[in-house]
Parts: sequence; C-alpha cells; structure tokens
Amino acid sequence: MKIDSPQGVDEQGFVRIGGVDVTDHIRTRLGVEKVILLGHSYGSAFGLRLAREFPERYSAYVGTDLHSLREPGRASSRA
Repeated sequence: MKIDSPQGVDEQGFVRIGGVDVTDHIRTRLGVEKVILLGHSYGSAFGLRLAREFPERYSAYVGTDLHSLREPGRASSRA
C-alpha cells in the first residue's frame, strides 16, 4: 500500500531530499566528487540509508552507536 507523505519524506519517515541536498552542497563547495558520511545515533540509520541509496555521492560511510539497528533477539554488548 502506498502511503502519501510530504515531499521528501518516504513511507518510513526518512527525510531523504534534505540529506541529498546537503551532501550535494558540500560536494560543490569542496569541489569533490564524493564525501565521507558520518552518522551517530539516529543519524546512523539515516546515513546508512543515504549511503545505500546514493553510493555515487559517498566515498565511505561511518556509523556510530548503531545499537538501535540490532537484529531482534540479538544480545546487547552494553553492560
């Protein structure tokens, strides 16, 4: 089922357009083809999504604090 959503927001609520726009602005300002993408906490999920959907814009992706993306039933490494 297709869910109508605001422009730039997909069915899962990810704001992709803004992330791509920011990436393209930075690439233009730096005069580079690709940039390194770093995401932390919720930004890790957002960054991972951007890196997968737009690999031509990123030379590398670094995600930190990905505990919220853990597979169900998998034990936590946190004490």
